[in-house]
Amino acid sequence: MDIKNKNLEGIDTEALAQVLKEQLARKDPWIFITEFCKTNYSKQGEDGLFGTVSETIPPFDYLKKVVYHLHHSRKVAIPKSRRMLITWVVLCYCLWYVLFHEDASVYLQKLKEDDAGFADPNESLCSRVMKVYNKLPPGLKQKQELGITKKPPVINFKDTRSIIFGVAEGPDQLRGKDASIIVIDEMAMLDKNKETITTIMPIVNTGAKLICISTPNGQEYFYKICKGLEEEQ
Repeated sequence: MDIKNKNLEGIDTEALAQVLKEQLARKDPWIFITEFCKTNYSKQGEDGLFGTVSETIPPFDYLKKVVYHLHHSRKVAIPKSRRMLITWVVLCYCLWYVLFHEDASVYLQKLKEDDAGFADPNESLCSRVMKVYNKLPPGLKQKQELGITKKPPVINFKDTRSIIFGVAEGPDQLRGKDASIIVIDEMAMLDKNKETITTIMPIVNTGAKLICISTPNGQEYFYKICKGLEEEQ
């Protein structure tokens, strides 16, 4: 049966398929990310050159493993490099979480508050979250308009009462916070990453999810975290 046939007993089966897919996306972050999250990322063309495209996240096997661990593990550390789409996938997962979980608090930490917030529309973390959100179909968006402030960076998802915060590096930025997810981006490049982890571990131990991602920078503290989680596995 062709699910796109619109003449099946008067039922618009294409629209029905879309609704069913959206319902699945609410439950499954992998479906949400690979079917609905359109991003601007660098992709190699047939000529061998890289150009920016706006497409959904490709369903690569390694990304599926990343999403599995983001969803099922409480402590995740991911070494990355350019064009791996790791940061995009992590941000899309955070977006999925706040869209479909009530009273969630997600903290996106980077070197400077502007880097975590809205300063650069293509690179700042909250800007990238909004870029994905704005391209979602209406059935996956919030009914109420999002509340957005630039300083400090905050995205308020009013339907679910969930919030994304952009914060600068440093342990004081996260000390004593009630967090659902904490993302530390480019952790190996931060000055106080060890102190930050020490400060937020009580939050993680009470149920928060910690996601550390970074380009490698020698055998410093991020390397030790990756090594430690690998041995813990």
